[in-house]
Amino acid sequence: MGPLRIGQSGFECTQDVGSPLYPVPDDNNISRHWSFGASTAALDRYRVSLQDAGLPVAGPYRHRALDLVSIYFKSPEGHKFEIGTWEPYPPEKADLMGAPGVGFIPWPKMDHHWKPRS
Repeated sequence: MGPLRIGQSGFECTQDVGSPLYPVPDDNNISRHWSFGASTAALDRYRVSLQDAGLPVAGPYRHRALDLVSIYFKSPEGHKFEIGTWEPYPPEKADLMGAPGVGFIPWPKMDHHWKPRS
């Protein structure tokens, strides 16, 4: 399996435990994370593709005071990623981030040890 493609961007994960930039497991900070734009249809396709590959995905979430809907996931090393759409998105398909019972991005719950299927 090659790199995961998000729009015109792609990323491939490789472990480098000696790196001072290596992510901290169980980190709940919103910063830093990479964000990629997508269409509404692409956002839904990426969510399904990531979940089908066995990666935990949070969202879709609507943002307060922004016409943005996003999903979030992490690489096996703990790098944080967001895919968002600025296009109209059905309100009933996305929870409001920060609302009671929804909360914010549950980064530690998305830690995983994913490996490609053989």
